[in-house]
Amino acid sequence: MGKLYSGTILSLYGQVGIWDVEDTTSYPQWVTGLENAVIGPKGIAIATKADTLVDITISTDTPPELPEPLLQGYLFVGSKGLQVGNVPAAQIVTLDIQRGQIHVSVYANGFREEVTEISIFLKG
Repeated sequence: MGKLYSGTILSLYGQVGIWDVEDTTSYPQWVTGLENAVIGPKGIAIATKADTLVDITISTDTPPELPEPLLQGYLFVGSKGLQVGNVPAAQIVTLDIQRGQIHVSVYANGFREEVTEISIFLKG
């Protein structure tokens, strides 16, 4: 399938996320606010440089040999797919992803307030 999304998202409040469309509680909660990223059963939030455009690429390709991922784990996707973006900025993109459990690997060009580029690899 390859690249699902490539674009920029405004990171109001220093974060972007990817979450299940159907479940209104799928966006995960920060525990301390000092995490690089947090993951829940149906969503991931990634800390970024605040109030800036963040380049995001989402792909089903195999990740190239990159350093250790910022975060990896599994998400459950409902029948309406995933959304990626920033809700307060009203920048949300819906991705047509098959229902079920998927493995997610998140890579970034830094940590927390340094992040301006994110690559997310999905494997179903």
